[in-house]
Amino acid sequence: MTPDVRKRLAAFAKSLNGPLGQIPLDRAIRKEIELFVDLRNSGATWTQIAQALLAVGVRRPDGGGITADHLRGAVSRQILRKQDAAKHDDEQVPVKRTASRREVAKRDTPAAAQDAMVEQGQPRVIPAQGEKTDDAPGNSRARSVLAKLARTKRLREG
Repeated sequence: MTPDVRKRLAAFAKSLNGPLGQIPLDRAIRKEIELFVDLRNSGATWTQIAQALLAVGVRRPDGGGITADHLRGAVSRQILRKQDAAKHDDEQVPVKRTASRREVAKRDTPAAAQDAMVEQGQPRVIPAQGEKTDDAPGNSRARSVLAKLARTKRLREG
């Protein structure tokens, strides 16, 4: 291990110590991701990097050493996180908005459903002569809600 790498690893070990104890490994790696990318690009294996971290005093909160698999997973997560952040910075993410109750009620009416079906190229369904349209699933729900509102109004008034 070269003196430069040893200094960088020792600085990483110091960065793990926060004011209230050890900070999470993922957060420390996020700050020093270039160190691990440089080590991997220079040909170091995950096992060698984990052993080097152990040599400078980096340990898990329970006192055990950081394994190569744990280190590889943590570094991989941080690299992916950095790539996702860069991707989202490059593209404009549209702001999603929630429909108001009025918009939802208007959209969920049987007429609106029929209009949507016509737009998709499906034929409009016209009730047969004498057929009750109140028996449609959307209308029975509306009738039920209106009945409950009427009962609530009567209870509040009297």
